[in-house]
Amino acid sequence: MLRRRLSRWFIWLVVAACGCGGVTRAGASLAEDPDGSTDADGSSNEASIPDACTQFATVRCATLFRCMPMTAAVVYPNEEQCAVQVGAACQAELASPGVSFVGQDKVACELARASLPCFELLLSWSYDQPHVTACDLPPGTASNGEICFFDSACASGQCAHDDGLPWTCGSCQDGLPLGASCLYSIRECAPGTQCLPVSGSASESRCTAVARTGESCDAKPCWDRAPCTAGVCPQPALGMQGAPCTAGPASLQCLFDPQCYWDYYCDAASNTCQPFPPLAAEGEPCDDTFCAGGAACMPDGCSTPAAWDSPCSYDNCVLPAACIDGICRLPYVDRCGQ
Repeated sequence: MLRRRLSRWFIWLVVAACGCGGVTRAGASLAEDPDGSTDADGSSNEASIPDACTQFATVRCATLFRCMPMTAAVVYPNEEQCAVQVGAACQAELASPGVSFVGQDKVACELARASLPCFELLLSWSYDQPHVTACDLPPGTASNGEICFFDSACASGQCAHDDGLPWTCGSCQDGLPLGASCLYSIRECAPGTQCLPVSGSASESRCTAVARTGESCDAKPCWDRAPCTAGVCPQPALGMQGAPCTAGPASLQCLFDPQCYWDYYCDAASNTCQPFPPLAAEGEPCDDTFCAGGAACMPDGCSTPAAWDSPCSYDNCVLPAACIDGICRLPYVDRCGQ
């Protein structure tokens, strides 16, 4: 079922896009802090958090719908709703204890990346190539063991979530060491390693040392399964339809394959990049495709997700909320354990 492999990428897409909404630091309402200008410690913020996040979300969502319209259509019903959801994520991130940058830092990063052509933009998002210096944001200050939702709050750069979904409560932890068993995601392994399937296994992955672009790949694989070319890892390709790619084991197949452009996936039958399958509308089955417009893929088909702060019985909330203790909760650490 392809739909399940997309959830973390979709959530990352929102996290990486933070911007607009109606709450400020520590989850305070705008009535309590109408301009977002005062931090939890009483200090003055350089700009309104809601205003900065609105600007950030507007730029990010315009970029998503311009550069990857099919991907964006899976996550959001339209560009305007994208800005609302991305904005809520942005405000939650800036309100998180431990986050050491401010809204205008994220705006500067987003504007710099939005100026790139789409292909370079996606390479920058996926591989930090080209590197955008405006996106060199300071690490967080939260220590290992402290509650978190966002990697950016942690000094280690890793917010570990028990169920693997970044919108649920987690704690700051070091990355998994080399050789550790891991889920199929680069986010759990320490820097310089990647979670890759064990050769010959369809069900086991381990943190593996990898080589980056321009590095020797004689003794270790290239990042994201890129082919080793004359002993050196090549520039990432992000292939379009029909471009060659190397599919992983069938149980690890997912869309958003890093070898293909973001509106394509690596088809295991042909080892080529292919476009998304047609998206399913509300009420239609979604076992082998994805629901359109952010609808939740439930056992009986695509279903309208539950609104923020409303009851839920499954991970079927409007992002960036998650179903925590039966309620769709936005990612504020003071809501963990309620």
